[in-house]
Amino acid sequence: MITDHRCAIVTLVRNGAPIFPVWLNYYRKHFAPQHIYVLDHDSTDGTTSGLDVNVVPVHNSKYLDMQWQNDLTHEWQAKLLGQYEYYIFVDADEILIADPTQYPGGLAEYLARNTSPVVRCNGRGIVQNLSVETKEVDWDRPIFEQRRWWFAGEHDCKVALSNRRLNFAWGCHWDTEGPPSHARIDRPIDPHLFLVHLHRVDIGHMIRRHAWMRGQDFWKCEDGRGAHHKWSDEEVVRDMMEHQARLELIPERFDGTIL
Repeated sequence: MITDHRCAIVTLVRNGAPIFPVWLNYYRKHFAPQHIYVLDHDSTDGTTSGLDVNVVPVHNSKYLDMQWQNDLTHEWQAKLLGQYEYYIFVDADEILIADPTQYPGGLAEYLARNTSPVVRCNGRGIVQNLSVETKEVDWDRPIFEQRRWWFAGEHDCKVALSNRRLNFAWGCHWDTEGPPSHARIDRPIDPHLFLVHLHRVDIGHMIRRHAWMRGQDFWKCEDGRGAHHKWSDEEVVRDMMEHQARLELIPERFDGTIL
């Protein structure tokens, strides 16, 4: 467990149930509570109340103001690098998993041994295999006991760990070390640090989540960026069906003891 100022982890969440508690329970196994920072974007579902980690209220009347989110990311980079050697910024449905064959101590061991200044992750998205995984996820049980399929996704190969300030493009999928821009910089992927996205872990939850998001007040979705947040039920189902052809069996070493 990270108990010193080697690394901090930060996320932004708004009404993240039921996935955010999974996120928090996972990272609590690898970080002492004082090194976990949750930027709470006006949540009302109770998942950010009464926690032993750092919960920082942030406010924006819009559900999706991507420039505001980007500015917030850069602001917290500066804050954390004033206190920590490294920082991690991931979404509240993204789980960083160190390959257990290389790092039996998990993410904390990876962070203790890492010497790279910036790490781009090996992106995976867990997807419900609709032909064999017919039950909804029980969020109180380990995810890897219930879902055994994922896909390799370039957009999930994010830079999540850094010891320097980076200029992220919207959504933090790409970054540049030059002046602020939305240009992509290609970095080698660390094959042993997986960024696992939970967005498609359960089609029922995905439909309900998108229905909730459609009811939020958006900003600038008409320019196309972030439009997937407003998918209809039909678009969610279409996306899930398209991903069925991309599924790969999750290796056995990633089991319920990990997530």
